[in-house]
Amino acid sequence: MIRETATRIIDEGLVEKKDHIIAGVSGGADSMFLLKCLEEVQKMIHIYIYVVHINHGIRGKEADLDESFVRNYCAERGLIFYSFKADVVQIAYDNKLSEEEAGRNYRYRCFEKVRVEIREKIKSESSRSDLNICYPIKLALAHHMDDQAETVIFQLLRGSSLKGLTGMSRLKSDDRMMIIRPLLDIRKKDIEDTLNKEGFKWRIDSTNAENDHSRNKIRNKVIPYMEQEIQNQTVAHIAQTARDLAEVDNFLDDITEQTFDRIVNVEDDRISYEAQRFLKNHIAVQKALALKLIALCAGKKKDIGREHVNMLVKLTASDTGKMISLPYHVTAEKSYDMIYIYNQKAFSLDSKDSIRSKENMIQEIIYEYGNLKKENSSLMDISFRVVRIKDINPNDYFRFEKTYCIKYFDCDKINGILKLRYPMKGDYMYIGNDKIKKLSRVFIDEKVPRDEREKLLVLADGNHVLWIPDYDKVSTRTYVSETTKKILLAEIGGIA
Repeated sequence: MIRETATRIIDEGLVEKKDHIIAGVSGGADSMFLLKCLEEVQKMIHIYIYVVHINHGIRGKEADLDESFVRNYCAERGLIFYSFKADVVQIAYDNKLSEEEAGRNYRYRCFEKVRVEIREKIKSESSRSDLNICYPIKLALAHHMDDQAETVIFQLLRGSSLKGLTGMSRLKSDDRMMIIRPLLDIRKKDIEDTLNKEGFKWRIDSTNAENDHSRNKIRNKVIPYMEQEIQNQTVAHIAQTARDLAEVDNFLDDITEQTFDRIVNVEDDRISYEAQRFLKNHIAVQKALALKLIALCAGKKKDIGREHVNMLVKLTASDTGKMISLPYHVTAEKSYDMIYIYNQKAFSLDSKDSIRSKENMIQEIIYEYGNLKKENSSLMDISFRVVRIKDINPNDYFRFEKTYCIKYFDCDKINGILKLRYPMKGDYMYIGNDKIKKLSRVFIDEKVPRDEREKLLVLADGNHVLWIPDYDKVSTRTYVSETTKKILLAEIGGIA
């Protein structure tokens, strides 16, 4: 089954030639199976594997033996090995977090540290070899189908939203790297049976058998009971339902983004929209949009719950003069048919500072790979600066030099923090008279080869793609016009 899984990983494009794969390996059956699958992939195509083991400081000598097991395995096979150790219990106490959340946060900080080190190594080597640094750094995790069912049940019981019930994604792009979970369609029993059959060893975490935590109870008591007493295909059915819900959630995200761009006005110090235009949408879109707006003003989604979303929807349908207080100093008020949302703490700025705040936001672009090595062997950077119209000579207003390497965008039509990243599900552009077109359709129209699409970098505002540099394609929504007040200049500059 290892070779079959490796073949499927390649066929599905989860791992591609010259990818840099960070593998989270605890030493347990799941992560050892994943590592062996990645080693098999490496025999088929050229990839780089980096093994990361994290000791949470909870199980004492047992955890130290786990680390030694993984370290020795990597040494025998010449695999690059990283290890990290911390007192997660103390971290949880200091930060008022659960041990589970503290452990997860620590793990991802470790993965990020390795990612940065790999990125710097790639950049330094690119000047001495033909290594193409456009190939992504991916994080491979060993979650399997049983983990997926456990996650969905846990989220359901805690009253999660639709997004929570979609479980974990097989392929997920975040701001810095792609996360792949190649084992989500494989049962844990099949993993252990395969390792036993092949004579491979693994470590056993004794705490997995304990029932001190909710997830362990679901794993050890709830799911076995459901499979034995109710439906023997419980895990498979829950995993399939999660996939179905993910499709619905992706569709809702698409509609919400389009609605946001159509009716929401983002200014330096507040967000506003017309109540009647908001209320014309389906209630599901209203709630999804309300969550997006509160999170945008708050700067985070954590602790923004269903009750806060319902409060904003209710305010939108209420009489003029009403006001509500939301988490993280966010306030929303209704004035006639307009809803205004602002953060009293974050936006206590004068007009001059507001302009500077917007500029700082633009400068927070997440530029993952620094210099990009192109086929012509020249390196290029994308630099950004904000220009205010009032500082420009009127005679030069529409004389900006627009070339393949220089583009101009209306700052006030940018709603979030820009990111230079790979294409994601739900991405779209505006074409012609503000007609929305899915990015996948744009790729087809531009005749972009299928195997190149996921490797193209795009400049995006949420799912709204502003620019595809390699194909000189720009979204019409952010064009500079007579009403533009501030211009974002984006320039690609070659470095010999």
